[in-house]
Amino acid sequence: MLVEEERKEAERILKLYQRQILNGTEVIHRLGSVARPHNFTALLAELPAELIEPLRIQTLAYRPVGAIGYWLPVGYAPSRPTFRRPSDCSFPDPRLLVCSGSYPENQQAVVAYLRAGHRYAEWRGISYCRFGCGNEAVMGSRCLTDGQWVWPEGLPHYVETHSVLLPHEFTRQAASNGSPAPLNADFPRYETQGEPDYEFWIEWGKATRQFEEKQ
Repeated sequence: MLVEEERKEAERILKLYQRQILNGTEVIHRLGSVARPHNFTALLAELPAELIEPLRIQTLAYRPVGAIGYWLPVGYAPSRPTFRRPSDCSFPDPRLLVCSGSYPENQQAVVAYLRAGHRYAEWRGISYCRFGCGNEAVMGSRCLTDGQWVWPEGLPHYVETHSVLLPHEFTRQAASNGSPAPLNADFPRYETQGEPDYEFWIEWGKATRQFEEKQ
């Protein structure tokens, strides 16, 4: 089924198509941020007949990727520039995830891995550091991926400069692999994948913070 915000986004895109502001190809690309295998049947009811097969092909090619490194807004716009969902306010606060001792993995290897990610999406605005250090030059305006995870371009700054913790599921992989797959690998893109899955990241942030508070 479609959640309310997904339905509204689909309706907005289809209105642009009906008014001939967007062509079929553009609509399919934009619907890529909404269509998923689990909601495709519900989305069919909203689509003109000529869009069903192209969107079905794109939806079947969907490869789920998990999100890490998206932060609670601190005095600015949310770190996620597309949907403004309530979950934006559920993202972790990096100031509460600073490592209190030695970093649990090879910190510089994790930083190098993050910097070597491949483009997932590119946005118009530059991000900002939630610690207020003013070092916006290194924060970037893209999201990067290794094919399994997606993260903001500025995430290595948080790990290297502020020793912010990340999930062990990611840092163990990053520290051991050295770098993401080669440039000629087939990487997912926002244009076809849409938003990554934020559920693991949000739940990890909650659990990690609760554990730190008990120490």
